[in-house]
Amino acid sequence: MNRRTFDVLAGMLCGAFAAGLLMAVTQRQDASRPSETETVRGVVAPGPVMGAGRRWAETLAAIMCAGLAIAAVVYVMQAGSVDSRRLDDTVAALTGGDPSRGQAVMTEIGCGGCHEIPGLPGAHGRVGPSLARFGQRTFVGGVAPNTPDNLIRWIQDPPSLSPNTAMPALGLDRAAAQDVAAWLYRNTS
Repeated sequence: MNRRTFDVLAGMLCGAFAAGLLMAVTQRQDASRPSETETVRGVVAPGPVMGAGRRWAETLAAIMCAGLAIAAVVYVMQAGSVDSRRLDDTVAALTGGDPSRGQAVMTEIGCGGCHEIPGLPGAHGRVGPSLARFGQRTFVGGVAPNTPDNLIRWIQDPPSLSPNTAMPALGLDRAAAQDVAAWLYRNTS
């Protein structure tokens, strides 16, 4: 179980505990009262009367549960954005590129025409390999170790690493290739 899942479950458990505690307190208070009947819209309902104190406590318990759930969601979202920034910083340090610019470059040069690329709109090509989980691969282009420098070189000029490759030299400068590499490592790992 990862940290985020644990935090969400802990928040849910705290909310359930608080609601249960308040319900137990109000039920104990009602149990000490004599049993009566309650008329609701002219219908006699047997059982203890739900007094204003119990309704207030149940409402408070519901509000607390909702508040705890919202707090858990906010915490998870903040932790996710911190993790996301950390990942962006890591890939930027490794590649020298910017993942957000990389997506624009990939769209502009049409990477999705040849490759299936999860996370890149319209990228459903079948000419080249899918780039799903690219960051977990051992090799770039099947010939060079998957390192940021080799990936950048491959993006700029694939035939320089594999003369018989079907992937053409794309004519990208180093900065654009670094951005594409950052996006690939950021979004396909």
